[in-house]
Formats: sequence, structure tokens, C-alpha cells
Amino acid sequence: MGKAAIEFHPNPARKIPGNLGYGFYTFLHDGEMAEAFASKFGDKPIVFELSVVLPPEHTLSFDISEEDRQDYQKWLQLPNVRREVERQKRKYRNASRQKSLDGALVEAFCQMLKDTRSADVYAVRSTTTTAVGIDIPGSAIPNGVEVLIKDASIIIDEHFRVYHSSDSAR
Repeated sequence: MGKAAIEFHPNPARKIPGNLGYGFYTFLHDGEMAEAFASKFGDKPIVFELSVVLPPEHTLSFDISEEDRQDYQKWLQLPNVRREVERQKRKYRNASRQKSLDGALVEAFCQMLKDTRSADVYAVRSTTTTAVGIDIPGSAIPNGVEVLIKDASIIIDEHFRVYHSSDSAR
């Protein structure tokens, strides 16, 4: 189950991509991380739990699939992709907290999978180093698993449960 923490962007043309591309970002099994992250944007976040299924054939798993990581790295080395990376670098950048260039490239990779392998990606998962709590500049030690929901069909229950609220817990 994912713990939702930030907004969904149905129109990617209006917003830069997040670290994993466009969609609905969640933290896997970590309500405390979701709350800590959401607290950076407001005083009284409400974190809710949703039930999702992550079918392996529709999930790009940078955290647990060696094959997915290798396929992505091989794809990045293709000459036409290297040119595309240079074009994307003029439009997006990887900052310390938001990796928009990574997100744009993951979007392009997902599109390539759809075009050449007829593989639709409904979710992307990866470890994350989310800046919450004590600030450790430049740390790359993962402190959670982020799941980007790209297709609502993987949400298996339309009812969300409030997981934690700063208002009621403190």
C-alpha cells in the first residue's frame, strides 16, 4: 500500500516532471515519511492510505529489478538517446531536491517501452533520498521507496483511509 503525499498532474505540459516523471507520487509503506514530506508544504497535512497493485509487467522498478535498471542504462547509451539527453538538459535540470531531468528521461524511456515493446508503464518505483528531518547536505542514503502512479487502474480500492493527520495526532 502506498501513502500518498503530493499532487497529481494530469496535464504534464503545465508542470515540470518530478524525479520519476509525471503522475501521482506516493511513499511505499511509510506514512511518517509522507507526513514529513507534506509538512514542508503546509502546517496541517493529511496523509491517506490507498491500496494499489503493482503488476511487474506494468511497473518500472529501479529499486528491485536489476533488469529494469540495466535496460534503462543501455537505453541511455544509444546514440539517438544521448542526443535527446543533451536536448533535455537545455530544458530541465537535476537540482538537489527535484530531479526534473531524470523525470523527463524516465518519461521518454516509458514512451519508448510503449512504442517498441507495447509495454505500458502504470507505475515507477525507486528508492528515494527525501530531505526531511535533520538536514544532511548531499546525502544519497535512501530513506524510503517512492512509487509514481501513472495509471489510476492500479488503485484497487476507491476508498482512501486517512493514515495520519498532524491535527489529530498531536
